[in-house]
Amino acid sequence: MSGLGRMSFHEANVIQFIKRDDVLYLELDGVLVGRNKLRVALKISSVSCVKVDGEFPDRPLMELNDGEVLSLDVNESGISIVIEWNDFPLGVSVTREYRISGGGVSVAEI
Repeated sequence: MSGLGRMSFHEANVIQFIKRDDVLYLELDGVLVGRNKLRVALKISSVSCVKVDGEFPDRPLMELNDGEVLSLDVNESGISIVIEWNDFPLGVSVTREYRISGGGVSVAEI
């Protein structure tokens, strides 16, 4: 997680948010690193628990096509993230809190 402290995730756009087997992938665009906005990939390995608004999800993690990060906290074993999902043509907006626990988190600029 080196360099994580210099990253600001607020208002970053969600590009990808999926779980495959026991690995969760979260790709964000517009992460502020210094004065630059970059694309960043978070990978949570050995995922043991995923909760959406305190419940186990029964739908895809990427709820709508447009997602914006409101807050993101990372620790050694997982993340807590709040995302506002929007479907602008339909005028639909929903905010969800995700808590993902696992064996480790890696962050890379891409």
